[in-house]
Amino acid sequence: MKCADCGAENAEGSKFCGQCGARLEQKCPNCGETVPPSNKFCPSCGTRLTAPSTAAEPAAAPPSVAPAQTIRPVQPVAPAAPPPAAQSYSQPTYGPPAPPSYGPPPPPAAPAYGPPPAPAYAPPAYDVRSGPAPAAGYGFSATSTAADSGYVAGPTAGLAAPWPGAQSAWVYKGLAPRFFALLIDGIIVGLPSYVLVGVLFGDQMGRALAYGDTAAFAGPYMLMMVISLAYTLVLEAGGGTLGKRILGMKIVDAQGNKPGFGKSLVRNLLRIVDALPFAYLIGIIAVASSQTKQRVGDKAAGTFVVAK
Repeated sequence: MKCADCGAENAEGSKFCGQCGARLEQKCPNCGETVPPSNKFCPSCGTRLTAPSTAAEPAAAPPSVAPAQTIRPVQPVAPAAPPPAAQSYSQPTYGPPAPPSYGPPPPPAAPAYGPPPAPAYAPPAYDVRSGPAPAAGYGFSATSTAADSGYVAGPTAGLAAPWPGAQSAWVYKGLAPRFFALLIDGIIVGLPSYVLVGVLFGDQMGRALAYGDTAAFAGPYMLMMVISLAYTLVLEAGGGTLGKRILGMKIVDAQGNKPGFGKSLVRNLLRIVDALPFAYLIGIIAVASSQTKQRVGDKAAGTFVVAK
């Protein structure tokens, strides 16, 4: 198709000139009628205006014979190159450079002098004869043994002291202090008991002494035994009798607590065994041969006589 403005030949069916861009119009070769470029047939005579495509549709005979058209090959037009991408620039950083650091490098850290710090836990020193020694720092050195300090191993030996100044082991009381505590308790209980017996059984005891009737002493004797047992049970359940407290002793269980009424009852009922065969002989032997100074009643009740 020939452009009317510049005379350039364009491909059939083109709407605009490829050379100057002007709008193209085609004319019917049969009747000469001007036809829009988008039409394939002339609206007046029906003549086909574009060459049929053999691949898309079959060739059809036009209604009227048209003169042969000369088809010239069209040179392909290369697509326009895309515009170059805009270059991005980063904003430069202005200002003076950082000043260099002058001077000698910092000296290395000075080594720590002196003895190393003490460990958080120091195991107690042991002695094969008497067990662990009390904790150091309360008047005893870490290398002292239990035999040197007079302390003997107990259920709480080797444990840390629960507060400053507390003993880390028990001092068990043997025969001599317990004997003197028993004498003091006998005086404390005996004098009021004799006064009470004299008031209640004075006439009966006078007739018994006059006539030699020993059975008359059974009542006063039983009363004195009940008073002594009640005194011992109640006070030892709370930690010791008055005689033991005066001499700086107390009675504790395996955890260091007060024995309570149940253990105090077992401890005192077994005095019958400790008193056999006479003069507390079994009790004396048990205390003397025990490392924890326990008589038979103490071992059955799980109690200990220790220093306060």
